[in-house]
Amino acid sequence: MKKKTLKILNLLVYPIGAVIVIALIWQAIYLKSGSEFIFPSLSSTVRKIGEYLSDGYFWKASLNTLLRVVIAFMLAFMLALITGTLAYIFPTVKKILAPFIHIMISAPTVAFMIILNLVAVKRTMSPVIVSLTVIYPTAYASVSAAFSNIDDKLVVMAKMYRVPLKKRIFSFYVPYVMPYIIEQAGTTASFTLKITVSAEIIAYTYKSLGGMINKANQWIETDGVMALTVISVLFALLIEGVIKAAVYFYKRGKRL
Repeated sequence: MKKKTLKILNLLVYPIGAVIVIALIWQAIYLKSGSEFIFPSLSSTVRKIGEYLSDGYFWKASLNTLLRVVIAFMLAFMLALITGTLAYIFPTVKKILAPFIHIMISAPTVAFMIILNLVAVKRTMSPVIVSLTVIYPTAYASVSAAFSNIDDKLVVMAKMYRVPLKKRIFSFYVPYVMPYIIEQAGTTASFTLKITVSAEIIAYTYKSLGGMINKANQWIETDGVMALTVISVLFALLIEGVIKAAVYFYKRGKRL
């Protein structure tokens, strides 16, 4: 009974409570600012969201952004799986990758975005590259952590029975690592969206969520900036929720 009550609290009460608190803080900031141009009211932001949702251009821009998110997300995890597996099998590969991973983690995202623009990378592609650069080290760390949990005895046994490397990779290593990757997929996907939109803002990417935020900011449409920011957050939460639900039902199906 207690477990069911906690589940209800987690699914309904806490999120609703969080929304109410955010709404109260929002309205307090608006009243403190005293102007819609400085900080829009909650009602004007909601009204602006409604305008965007009925606008065909908004949906085209959103689709472009979400497509970049999918590309960056898939590339990051595929690359992490390949390089992580190679790093586990060949320690030399791990040593070679280490400085590059460190640079990607340490380098400021905004600075990297500016560099891409300077070297004339297409503005439609630079958000993908930036997102890939930011997400890949995280995905690589997840893969490496998964490999560190592999029982060494199983590896020794596989080598002792001379199991071919190809069979070890596809029949043992990859299946072992995949659940760890899937577990973090939802959170990573929503984070990818945040990075992609931020990169689009800096790159002035045409027909994108980031580009629309940039345009609204240039025209001093604070309600538009806030509305698009809220929509981006809702998209991120939706993506994370859908992926986590898919993972939950996948695990449940395997148990049955």
